[in-house]
Amino acid sequence: MTFETRVNSIRRRFSGAAAQPPKERFAVQITLTGTQPGTLYIANMDRGLEIAPYDYHDHTAALTISAQDLQRFLSGTLRLERALERGLARAEGDLGHIQLLHSYADPPVRRNTKPRSA
Repeated sequence: MTFETRVNSIRRRFSGAAAQPPKERFAVQITLTGTQPGTLYIANMDRGLEIAPYDYHDHTAALTISAQDLQRFLSGTLRLERALERGLARAEGDLGHIQLLHSYADPPVRRNTKPRSA
């Protein structure tokens, strides 16, 4: 998956929150590591949630994490504290703002692979 595709995937995860007015203003810069590294930001601004593939120098928090672990964090299967303890992520700034990302993300779409019985 390219970095651009990854950013679009993350945008889809936040589509429900994108148009909502901000409950709390924040800007989290995320640096993805791994095979397709890159930097993006997720910011809750006056216009709602913004996600863009750029550095955000006035961020309130910064997170460095692999793309796979970010997906696990957003889906709720990896807690931020656990990721930091295990060395899966590095963070600075207001950790509460990073935690907010999980609450803003839409729940993952579960595919039902078993056929329904009539």
